[in-house]
Amino acid sequence: MGSGVWPVTDQAVDTDGVRLSQDPAAESGFLGRTRELKELRADIERAGLDTLSGRKAPRARVLLIAGRPGSGRTALAEELAARVGHDYPDGVLRTRLSEPDGTRVPVERLARELLTALDRTAPPGADEDDLTEALRTALADRRVLLLLDAVADAEQVDALLPDTPDCLAVAVAEGPLTGIADVRPCTLGGLDTKSAVELLSRHTGSVRITVDPRAAEQLVELCQAQPAALTLAGGWLAARPQAAVADLAKHVHAESDESGALGRVFGLVYASL
Repeated sequence: MGSGVWPVTDQAVDTDGVRLSQDPAAESGFLGRTRELKELRADIERAGLDTLSGRKAPRARVLLIAGRPGSGRTALAEELAARVGHDYPDGVLRTRLSEPDGTRVPVERLARELLTALDRTAPPGADEDDLTEALRTALADRRVLLLLDAVADAEQVDALLPDTPDCLAVAVAEGPLTGIADVRPCTLGGLDTKSAVELLSRHTGSVRITVDPRAAEQLVELCQAQPAALTLAGGWLAARPQAAVADLAKHVHAESDESGALGRVFGLVYASL
């Protein structure tokens, strides 16, 4: 279950327990995604209004951040929560809706754990409907941001959604959430080149980047500017102070591209262990 940001990468997050956080966010060192953050914040401004009638919507609005694993989707959700968290004085409630191996977490378990995080006791012998109703009741008088990471399907989100427009749900998934009204996905590709090179330099130091900026840009292209791939590449270089960025770019280019950028870099790093 997700519960915070590690500062080492645009993607890595702690996955250890459901948590209601009311503490100010620590400095995350977040890079890029300026356009995406602007679009998401604009969506929040229109959140809570029925787009057809203009009246206040009866349920919490859902914002969707969609992207493949390694794209920095969770880190973007965490950065958004850090920037708008002050608008939700009752805290940011985080949970993961899939296990690390991709197995869907049952709604009954999610609702029970969220109730525990809210210091509410689940009704004895409660089934899924009882638990989700208890969760909605617990959130009825709160202004909370729910960060729902690793969403498996729309049914999970719908079951956990508060019946109040004063709450906001930020869902993180690989693809669209069909069946939830008025959800416009913020779909992630790679980082912009400047941010991607900076992420790489955080691991390698600036000297090797400055000496051969074209090689750094080539490595970014080979990694498709994906944060997780760049973090792995940067770690490989950090462990080899004598290696040039061009050396790694050559190795990555030689890897099979059937598994994509992250798979190529992971294969190279794994083989070098």
